[in-house]
Amino acid sequence: MGWRFDKRGDKYRIWSTVVDEYLTDWYSRKEILAYMYRNRLQDFKKGIIELYMAFPDKRGTMEGNKIHIDQERREIYSTWFRHQLYDLEGEEHVIEIEERFNEALEFMGIDKLE
Repeated sequence: MGWRFDKRGDKYRIWSTVVDEYLTDWYSRKEILAYMYRNRLQDFKKGIIELYMAFPDKRGTMEGNKIHIDQERREIYSTWFRHQLYDLEGEEHVIEIEERFNEALEFMGIDKLE
C-alpha cells in the first residue's frame, strides 16, 4: 500500500501511489483514522481468509524446512481472490469479504474477533 497524505488546515486526504488517484476527499483527522481502520481491518480479514482457504500451502516444516504445497487449496484461494479483484465492486466486495471471513471464523469455532 503506497499512501501519501495531503493536509489543508485541519483536513487530510489520501493519495494512492498504486492507483495514482485520491482515495478520499478532504476528511477530518477522525474521519481519516476511521478510513484507515476500515482499510486495515479489511486487509486483516483477507489475510485470515487466505489462511482459511489455502493452509497449509507454502508453510515450512521443522524437518529440514521443507515447504508444504497444497496446489488445490491454493487454486481455490487464487480463484476467489481474482473474483474479488476483477468481478466485484464497492459494497459487493465488502459483503463477500465479510461472508467469507465469518465462514472462516465459524470453521475455526470462533464466535467473534477475540
